[in-house]
Amino acid sequence: MKLIIQDVKRKPLWYHTRGLMQTATGYGPKIVTEYMLRVSNRWHRVYCSIYSNSGTLYILKGGDAITDGVEDAIQDARDAGRL
Repeated sequence: MKLIIQDVKRKPLWYHTRGLMQTATGYGPKIVTEYMLRVSNRWHRVYCSIYSNSGTLYILKGGDAITDGVEDAIQDARDAGRL
């Protein structure tokens, strides 16, 4: 399912601002990132499933993990200077 992403913003949690990690290793299936995407007029937190040196960004929508377009939206916002 291709997402229609309306907006991207940084909204770090307390441990992001202090340079800490959610887990001791920084790896796991649902690591919370500092990014949020607005899809269908609702903000969704971006998560990362990361093991070793490879990670996949996704949002949860209706209980499903959606990856399509998430990384591109964040990169486009960075390139445009919005993040």
